[in-house]
Amino acid sequence: MTLLLSLLSACAPAAGKDDFACEAVAAAAVGNVLTVSWTASGSSRVEYGLTDALGEVTPDTVGDSHAVDLLGLPPETDVHWRATTDGVGSCTGITRTGSLPRNWPQVEVTVDDASRSSERWVFASVFVFLGGTPRVGAFDRVTGAFVWALEGEAGMTSVDAQIHRGGNDVWFNQFNASFSEDTGNLRRVNVRGETVAEWHTPLAHHMFEQLPDGKIAFQQLDTRSWTDEDGKTWELIGDAVAELDPADGSVTPVFSVWDHLEPTWNRYWELVSLYPDGTDWTHGNAIRYQASTGLYLLSLGHAAVLMEFERDGGALSSMYGEEGIPVAAGDHAFSYQHDPGWTDAGTLLMFSTNHETDASGAVEYELRDGELHQVWSHDLEDGDLNPMALGQARRLANGNTFINYGVEGVLREVRPEGVVVWEARIDEGYGFGQVRLLDDWYAPALTWSAGAER
Repeated sequence: MTLLLSLLSACAPAAGKDDFACEAVAAAAVGNVLTVSWTASGSSRVEYGLTDALGEVTPDTVGDSHAVDLLGLPPETDVHWRATTDGVGSCTGITRTGSLPRNWPQVEVTVDDASRSSERWVFASVFVFLGGTPRVGAFDRVTGAFVWALEGEAGMTSVDAQIHRGGNDVWFNQFNASFSEDTGNLRRVNVRGETVAEWHTPLAHHMFEQLPDGKIAFQQLDTRSWTDEDGKTWELIGDAVAELDPADGSVTPVFSVWDHLEPTWNRYWELVSLYPDGTDWTHGNAIRYQASTGLYLLSLGHAAVLMEFERDGGALSSMYGEEGIPVAAGDHAFSYQHDPGWTDAGTLLMFSTNHETDASGAVEYELRDGELHQVWSHDLEDGDLNPMALGQARRLANGNTFINYGVEGVLREVRPEGVVVWEARIDEGYGFGQVRLLDDWYAPALTWSAGAER
């Protein structure tokens, strides 16, 4: 139906005669994307907008034929466009975008202050806890309207979605919602939602990381038998990191927590395990790579430990938290942390939970004198949200901090003094996996800020 409506409304001419024929259609998989096609030799582009004033323009293409995608558009909306080839002429049209997938959730923007960061869109994995249909989308930071929306495979879970390094294709992961089958995969699609390629990622879960050489690092479950001091044998689920080479689909082991960490009881052993094959010991929940140091940073939520190790050879560099470098006495000792990373200023920023106050939020540490010293936090003492899963804290280029409250379905941007300058909430029953901010669909930045050097 979406395609039929697009064809019927394509190329509705503006006043005057077009210099050549054009066609515009909505993508079958992502109806928010319109593709304008025409034949004319030369440097070409499309101007477009929601009124005849246009306002948006695509990057130039050069050749004899052109198929240009129009991005950042709301659903079921008439889009005005003009395709131009230098030295030849132009053609015009009005085309209606398609609808969102059925039962797609809505986002309400509840705070939007002028001092927030300037990025136009939020790109996100939309999370349905333990099942449903994985969703990946992007929504407008002012209106909350989704401008890109794609569904994954029913019965799978997706936590991480990313824009392709060096382009605007989309990567997202999927794994069995009940972890009863090893069906984890990583999929790459173009902006029209068409699958470019798909790879099996054995025992994969949670996050992945694009590497500078084109390989993909991902987290794996690593289950082994372990006997405690009382002689009881456990099937403990630890974590490993492997790298996928998309060129040939090969998977290379890099690191396992079993080689560096002795199992220690923690409160989460008493809970029903998320994984059916054993007790969830470490619960790795995030992986980050820092090209400037050649080090991975792996977050182990149940163990309250961060492990930093070399990409080349997997040698352990540092540990932080319950093992290794501790948090200074009197400061918040991070717990069930998510998405840790080094900021450009050399501090360590993460999402964490305060089990004494039953609140979750962001916390930042400075590494000094062999300890982590807390230098900033938000919502950890008296916050109103405590997600049972996921979460993020990222420093923005303007100095504000973007906080994702995971399955609570709330996103906030806060100033250093703690003032919330932007907030969005998704429909009840949905949450957010990993999210990122986008300013330019045609040349998207891979990282949140400049370089994460330290």
